[in-house]
Amino acid sequence: MKLQAINNSVIVKPDKLKKEMTKSGIILPDTIEQGLPEQGNIVSVGNGVFKDNKLVPMEVKVGQKIMFKRYTNEEIEFEKEKYLIVQEEDILAILE
Repeated sequence: MKLQAINNSVIVKPDKLKKEMTKSGIILPDTIEQGLPEQGNIVSVGNGVFKDNKLVPMEVKVGQKIMFKRYTNEEIEFEKEKYLIVQEEDILAILE
């Protein structure tokens, strides 16, 4: 089975979250302060969207590392791995 993005969405494998330990040994994931991760690698890209009866293709590609807005994505689990579905308009930058 394959996970394939549609329309103007991309499927992102989020970067692993860093964990910080307090002096007393309590581990604090950085989600406490920052919410969901803001960076990840694209694993699937949709075809784009139709505007004025023309297909406008996506500007991003599989394999690119991106930065995206917080709180605007959907978290899914597929074959025991966590992914995020991010809309193209919520992508802030391509990291090179």
